[in-house]
Amino acid sequence: DKAMFHWQPKPHVLMVFLIFTNFLNYLDRGIIPGAPTEIDAFIIKCGFDSPDTMLGLLQSAFIVGMSLLMPIFANLTHTRPPFLLVAIGLSVWIVAAILSGFARVAESYYMLLCARMLSGVGEASFQVVAAPYIQDNAGNRLGFWLGMFYTSIPVGTCVGYGYGAIIAGNIGWEYCFFIEALMMTPVILCFYGLPLDIANPKKEVVSIAFPGGASSQDWVEDTDSLQRNFLGEDITSLKQGNFPGAWEGASS
Repeated sequence: DKAMFHWQPKPHVLMVFLIFTNFLNYLDRGIIPGAPTEIDAFIIKCGFDSPDTMLGLLQSAFIVGMSLLMPIFANLTHTRPPFLLVAIGLSVWIVAAILSGFARVAESYYMLLCARMLSGVGEASFQVVAAPYIQDNAGNRLGFWLGMFYTSIPVGTCVGYGYGAIIAGNIGWEYCFFIEALMMTPVILCFYGLPLDIANPKKEVVSIAFPGGASSQDWVEDTDSLQRNFLGEDITSLKQGNFPGAWEGASS
């Protein structure tokens, strides 16, 4: 399988892209609470008498798309290239950002609400892949890379508040979404360019002895058969210590 264009980054380079993407995701979440006065004025202009309630819905709307689609994306990583799913999901995220900006032009609160829900779809594809990839590829610097990844959450949110306030107060809050969509575009192109068979490294199996002579390997073999019968899925990759099927399935 070939990607649209090819580049083969080292794991730490790809992890930098993941951290920056996470930063942009949370910057996006900070825009609306960072510009409450301007958003309230927009809501009132759309004909609502209780802007605070409508503002709260906008801020939490992404959870709808994220909650509904995250299990679906998580399941798809077993059979589809994980980073291709990330690229597709973040493409939806860009569309959501652009629609959020055009909602002001159309003076449509419901368009903005739907766009915020749609942004959660894009974030869902990213979140199910990013942290597992870092965990599998960071090696002995796992703490550092996971720390940087999760630090981008409060940093992105904090910057998003200031970013939303400054842009909304000077040129209009819709440009907050247009600009972030522009910033995300080259990142998505890089994800599209990754090899479709990119996978995590193999891990050594650790067998733990239990009282009575049983071992953890015996337990895994027993539960392997049980779960195949119950779920209809082969979890042999668990015995190899891999992230459950996501990367191995993608390379087949």
